[in-house]
Amino acid sequence: MGQSARERGGPVVIPSLQGTLKASGRGVRVGLLDTGVASMHPQLRSANLKNYEVSATSPWHIERLGEGKDYRDHGTACAGILHRHAPDAEIHSVCVINDSRDELLQRLIAGLRFAIAQQWDEINFSLGTRIDSPDLAVRFDKANQALQILIAAKDYEGSVVGYPAAYPSVIGVDMDHFDAPLEFAYDPGEEIELTANGVYIAAPQPGGGTHHYTGTSYACPHISAVAARLRELASSMTTSDFRQVLAT
Repeated sequence: MGQSARERGGPVVIPSLQGTLKASGRGVRVGLLDTGVASMHPQLRSANLKNYEVSATSPWHIERLGEGKDYRDHGTACAGILHRHAPDAEIHSVCVINDSRDELLQRLIAGLRFAIAQQWDEINFSLGTRIDSPDLAVRFDKANQALQILIAAKDYEGSVVGYPAAYPSVIGVDMDHFDAPLEFAYDPGEEIELTANGVYIAAPQPGGGTHHYTGTSYACPHISAVAARLRELASSMTTSDFRQVLAT
């Protein structure tokens, strides 16, 4: 991983967001495109959580689930982090990765198309691809035009950014360690603008209990929680507006 924003001397935190922001994400609908969520986990029973899954085979369609399942021990942790820091936000889990990563790009496009149609306020992508697909880029532009806040994790390996984090319509998130949960660094003008807590983060794991996770995937929902809390206070906030708030 390259130098963090702090090492480059970039602006670090907006500590007031975690110290004085009293919102809880109430009324804000967050799409979580991931590996599914183990919705019966005790730490998520109080969450306003709905579960969907992209069909196993083409033609791709979205199935509504009564109970969510996490195929990869990933989405549950991300949902838990989001729920912890924006406890009243609605979480709409769309499983785009199941037992196989085959045709991930097509599943991601199908899930994004569904999320746009549902008009959710923001979408969290703690996953991605190294394929710069024109179809995927167009979908993200449409989501941005639909006034949805788009937040995505940087690729976990080295200097690779990955997609959708590299798209201009998306706010990319890298990881670092900060003293307080919602501290983060904002580095405007960089391809990856935000660095948030993603080191040894306690979060729920499928089957019950808690595990400590490290990765950009787990930094991403910290920023989504901040965005949800802000969007509760400004219901028309866009990705561009969110950037302006971070820059002040």
